[in-house]
Amino acid sequence: MLNEALRWKVARYRTWCARRGHAVEGDVPVFVSRSKDHHRRLSVRMAQEAWRTVQGLAGLERPYPFHALRHYFGTAVYKLTKDLRLAQVAMRHRSASSTELYTHVGERDVEAAIERLG
Repeated sequence: MLNEALRWKVARYRTWCARRGHAVEGDVPVFVSRSKDHHRRLSVRMAQEAWRTVQGLAGLERPYPFHALRHYFGTAVYKLTKDLRLAQVAMRHRSASSTELYTHVGERDVEAAIERLG
């Protein structure tokens, strides 16, 4: 699931790839390895390494695990919509209780809810 702006950027990237002779139709991966065979999907390990490298280049003092992106996504969907079911579907969870673990609610969220009651 991608928003309109990101879909547009992926489309531009695929056009760029096509101009360079890379296959872009069908089930071809968007992100590929730098190996001799340029059509190999990135492995989970390669994506994790890239994430670690980006964090180092950004100068983050505390590196976040790759899986933290999933928690961030779940929390962002929930905070924007205030709809746990929508977050559950977006994260492709079978159970809402799984989604609850991903949608982190902080003290500010609780305070804001209390303020709205008053």
